[in-house]
Amino acid sequence: MGVIENEVFLSIEDSIAKRVTQLLHATLDEKIIEAGVLIGAGDFNAARDIINKFDVTHEMFTLDGFIRTKFIQSALFGASQIVDPEISVLIIQPHLVDPLNTTVQQFRTLITNSIRVLQDTANKFIRALEEDAADVAVNDGVIKSFGGHVHGVSNRIGIRKDAASETAALFNNAMTGNMTMLSSIGSSLTTSRVITYGFLLEASANGILTYMVSEVLDARTCPVCQFMHGQTFSVEIALARMTRLIQITDPAELRAAAPFADQSAAGMAELRELDGGDLQARGMNTPPYHPLCRGIVVETGRDVGAVQQDILPVRPGLLIPSLVIPTLIQPKPDGATGPVEPDPNIDPSISDDTTLPIFVIPEDEEEEKQVSEADFQMEATALAFDTLSGEELTDVLTLIITDPKEAADLLGLTII
Repeated sequence: MGVIENEVFLSIEDSIAKRVTQLLHATLDEKIIEAGVLIGAGDFNAARDIINKFDVTHEMFTLDGFIRTKFIQSALFGASQIVDPEISVLIIQPHLVDPLNTTVQQFRTLITNSIRVLQDTANKFIRALEEDAADVAVNDGVIKSFGGHVHGVSNRIGIRKDAASETAALFNNAMTGNMTMLSSIGSSLTTSRVITYGFLLEASANGILTYMVSEVLDARTCPVCQFMHGQTFSVEIALARMTRLIQITDPAELRAAAPFADQSAAGMAELRELDGGDLQARGMNTPPYHPLCRGIVVETGRDVGAVQQDILPVRPGLLIPSLVIPTLIQPKPDGATGPVEPDPNIDPSISDDTTLPIFVIPEDEEEEKQVSEADFQMEATALAFDTLSGEELTDVLTLIITDPKEAADLLGLTII
């Protein structure tokens, strides 16, 4: 994916995430502070009562106009990969934008329901304090540090009777971090699908039969995205699926219709055995493949900019060096899937309409994922949502804030 395209994609996503995060803070901050004070004072039941009343349903309706505008921009950005936005089919036939009204509802429901994750994390935090306080000994006015990881709260946390404010601050930080992550993940997933919808509509209107998945290839690229980069699929089949996806308003139905790929060794081994038809049947023909996925779709055979080896954008305002361990391969021909062996007759310095050099990370060189300290919360939260659920998910979400090293170990990450 080209740097400019990636920046546009991420800037749209980031503007939505920031507005949603502002709304969550405006709605919940006072309640979070109040609950934190009660937790610090040991009044856990009163704190739990406040937490269980967290709700942003009404407030999210106030963002509908803003979100709809951003989704139209996203769809036009997708269409701009084919034609100038001014002559897009979305402009010529405005009714094609109508499905985005339902996407606004989908997004609103996604954010509203994500508050349950915030509540689960908060209640887990309280249970850990309750259970540990019942077990520890009190000596000279000091409650000893937790004697183990209890429900996701690290043994690094020491709670003193005279340090209620520290406990409250820890709780507030956990809630604030998770609000930001939930906003970013919801914005990323929905924006990605809307961009794809715009591209596929325009491709179909212009008689384009196939398209290609384009991923950012750098040190942060997951094995699924490495594998999917360059895969080609049918425009019409993907358009029918995406038109349905952006109009699903039931979160459970959406998860079933658009599951994330298994990034484990076994999951990747299975993925690499699938042909194009199998990938399409599993809904793997379009990004996102996981929370905060940076993939988009482009015309088949297009130079997607993956040759760049200097600096690639990750989030607006954040740059990291790309990983210089590529292998030069031929692009996959229309309709073909799976890895393509290098052609020794290709000169890497030459590219034309039929032979386009594309860099990919070799499949057999997967390494433990490294993440910078500044990016840890974002990357770890995305990975947690991608790979965990239920009790494990809320445990790790709490650890990401309270004990990053422990969370990194559990998620297979290395903080650098």
